[in-house]
This record gives sequence, C-alpha cells and structure tokens, in this order.
Amino acid sequence: MIPNPRTRDTTHRHRRLLFSSCDEAALPLLVRRAGVLADVDSDDEFEVGLNVLITGFRVLVFSSRQ
Repeated sequence: MIPNPRTRDTTHRHRRLLFSSCDEAALPLLVRRAGVLADVDSDDEFEVGLNVLITGFRVLVFSSRQ
C-alpha cells in the first residue's frame, strides 16, 4: 500500500493539536515536544514512546533523590 502524503499530514497535524492541548503541568515533556512527537512515523512510534517513558522515569527518580 502506498502511503498518502495528505493523510499523513492530516494525522500529524491532529497529533500535534492533541499533544499540545494536554495539561502542561501533568505532561510537560509531551506538550513541549508536541511538534517533534507528532512527526514520528508509525514505524517509530513504539521506540519513541518507550524513550519518552524512560526519560520521564529517569527525571522522576533523579528529582526524588534531591
């Protein structure tokens, strides 16, 4: 199946709006990086999501030690 660039652009725009509309106090990384995260292709979503979770946990652990 050949990807439709118009559909891809619409999907990325919707993701960007969804991510940037989240509560920044609760999800600061998601809101700040909405544009970058929205442009991730479907094939890379799992890896990027996992890296975001690991980074968030790392920040949480290190901030709780101080």
